[in-house]
Amino acid sequence: MAAAFRYTIYGLAVRSNQPLPAPQAPDEGPVDLDIHISARPDRSLDWSGPEPVYAGTESLWRLDDHTWRLGYTDHRSGARWDLTCEHGARITIRWTEGISIPDLRTFLLNSAVTIALHLRGTPCLHASGVVVNERGALLLGPSGTGKSTTAAALVAAGSELLTDDIAALDLRRHRVRVQRGHPRLRLLADSAAAMNECFDRLPPVWTDPSFSTKRYLDASADAGGRRRAPVELGVVYVLTPRDAEQGEPAITPLAPREALRWLLGYTYGGGWLDAQRRARLFQSLARVTELVPVRRVHRGDRLADLPKLVDMLSEDAALVTAPCPG
Repeated sequence: MAAAFRYTIYGLAVRSNQPLPAPQAPDEGPVDLDIHISARPDRSLDWSGPEPVYAGTESLWRLDDHTWRLGYTDHRSGARWDLTCEHGARITIRWTEGISIPDLRTFLLNSAVTIALHLRGTPCLHASGVVVNERGALLLGPSGTGKSTTAAALVAAGSELLTDDIAALDLRRHRVRVQRGHPRLRLLADSAAAMNECFDRLPPVWTDPSFSTKRYLDASADAGGRRRAPVELGVVYVLTPRDAEQGEPAITPLAPREALRWLLGYTYGGGWLDAQRRARLFQSLARVTELVPVRRVHRGDRLADLPKLVDMLSEDAALVTAPCPG
């Protein structure tokens, strides 16, 4: 690879031939994932051959058991791009005219790296997370349930950002760890308000606002891009849809069987997995529910109640993650 930019993303040592919007890491040590972005547009971007597993704005091909391709189409302009991931160790990106390269690089930090993690057998949840008492607290749920807003408020209250939107899990014999994610908080206007940040002054996540109007805040702890140790997972909170009828926020424990249903439902990129990988994911997440408490969070839809929710989560997480006596 002629030019090399080094990063640490979700526990992987990444090398790219083009710069990515992430803190660079020292150019040393072995590489887990190589990313090669084509320098010029591909006029044809031929997708003939095997039938895709599914097709649409996003299309998926499983070229073999260890090689997957994701293709994306902008139906407004006809522009396309794709990524091919081999063995979770190399990603090749092709693109046509009309694709925003800055947006493509941003996208790589989500879908591209996550598909590599899945091919490497790493479970990934659609979750944001913070560090409380040196242990991780994950906020799980679909888009729109306030994961980033709640994480932003917790960070503003003194917690450290662990990851935003994707949680890559590292299962050990008697514990679960969370890899540190991209140190950016993606914020909507109400999320920025939760951190007392001026939304209009924050840089946009995407150059094309049709993707999202979110802006981002750099929440890195100044690690210089070095590979920082993963954090032991202490608790998972499931954020249910906001309920206008809900009074005071409430936190209730979930039995392992019900907790597993939530974790499976909010796996990041779960639709990419074949039957064999889904079976392994089921076993991994069942193990998570045995080792880590999972709680459901009920709250109303008033932003004014967010400080109360943050206090409740902080106190609960501190109790759950407190070291055992002796």
